[in-house]
Amino acid sequence: MSLFGSASSGAGFTYIGYGEDPQGFIWFLNWWPFAWAHHLSLFHTRYVAAPAGMNLAWRTSIPALGFIAAPFTAMFGALSTYNWLMRLAPGLAGMGMFWAARELTGRTIPALVAGLIFGFSSYEMGQSLGHLNLNFTIAVPLLLWASLRSLRLRWPSAGLALAIGVLLAFQLCVSQEIAASAVLMAALSLGLIYRQQPEARAALRRLAPGLLGGLLVGGALASPLLIEMLFGGGGGSTSIAAPSASSTDLLNFIIPTPVTLPFGHMARGIAGTFRSNFSEEAGYLGLPLILLLAGIYLTTDDPEIRLPLTMALGAAVLSLGPVIHVAGHGVFPAPWQLVSWMPIVHDMLPQRFMIYADLMVALAVAAWLAKPVAGPIAPLRYALVAGALAFCIPNPAVVGHWSDVKLPRIFTASADHAALRGRTVLILPFQGNHIGEQYAAGMRFRMAAEGYLGGGIARPFSEWPLIMPLSCSPFQAAGKRFLLLADEQASGSV
Repeated sequence: MSLFGSASSGAGFTYIGYGEDPQGFIWFLNWWPFAWAHHLSLFHTRYVAAPAGMNLAWRTSIPALGFIAAPFTAMFGALSTYNWLMRLAPGLAGMGMFWAARELTGRTIPALVAGLIFGFSSYEMGQSLGHLNLNFTIAVPLLLWASLRSLRLRWPSAGLALAIGVLLAFQLCVSQEIAASAVLMAALSLGLIYRQQPEARAALRRLAPGLLGGLLVGGALASPLLIEMLFGGGGGSTSIAAPSASSTDLLNFIIPTPVTLPFGHMARGIAGTFRSNFSEEAGYLGLPLILLLAGIYLTTDDPEIRLPLTMALGAAVLSLGPVIHVAGHGVFPAPWQLVSWMPIVHDMLPQRFMIYADLMVALAVAAWLAKPVAGPIAPLRYALVAGALAFCIPNPAVVGHWSDVKLPRIFTASADHAALRGRTVLILPFQGNHIGEQYAAGMRFRMAAEGYLGGGIARPFSEWPLIMPLSCSPFQAAGKRFLLLADEQASGSV
């Protein structure tokens, strides 16, 4: 938690991260208990994009976190809940990785190293800049833990199915994209193990009923969300960015962004050529760690080490997307095109597959450190890993950034909200930080046509010619908020 420091002392709407995305997650954390308490439709709201409303099943609505954290939200508010979840997410992800690595190795110290590698990876730290749905990833390593533990303790298939189902349902209700990519990577990894390790096939056949049952249990537990996505309307799930624009740059594996403390700012010029933003540029492992991993792979024939490294390489290759880029320039086609035709996959962003590369790197390093060796070689191994990881230390000034949004007085808790209560309001400039303003005002008004919750402007408003003029001058130049009360013939400047 020390990475994130403490909030600004100034009075304002203060949260961990950058930009408007955090305000959307704060709104979602508030929405689920608010809608439940007011007997509103959970997955469809007219509080944003009124009067048409918005289907929340197709947004990054984090219902699992919203309901689990509801008691905390009721006591302290969604803003505080968001900040604490963002603080906890990397540590929880690392803890899940620790359990998985200890299940594989039976050793505590190597498992702790694995937890550090995964919990404070470039992926996790990048998503800590404001994407709660993408950095709350504890379920990903726990899915691996459940599979490994079921093999060791010979769980019955029903027990494994229940564990996998609960974890998968939780992940679906935090991020559908991560859940779907986890299933895809699990299938590819199991296929690789089955092909390369004939002696493991009996164990895989023993796992199969529980894993397939887990898919069914997870689908059943998350069925309200899935049914709403399939039949609730308002779908059209398309990525907000093209895969080619959200792919790992080849240089990013050895060139850090400012998210990384060592050399991060020195390399800002090169990192600035990468096609995505720093929260998504998750490829960095560092040349020392890459060389160490290559040396480990070439000097061992242990499948517990080589297979995770092979899977890590596969995930890193998938993260390159449809075209390999070097310093932002497309060079030649990449293997992403082999899977991009699959349902759901075409809506994923390739960069985010680095979460599985980090997962497998952490597992392989733990397995390597856990192998018994004699003499001074054991401490030398830890020294090599520590030296390589020293180039991957997160930058607290970046990942611990707090944004302090100053709200117009009419939206603050101390204001008299009589002018807004029950109204449908259009706030100009269009598509500003208004979703946070609605939450700060206690959800006392609906937002006409707008309300940024990810995915761009909702239909049918995105097709209106009027929208662009409302987004631009003179409202932007005025530097003020303008309220248009859509249910009354009145307007005013705040």
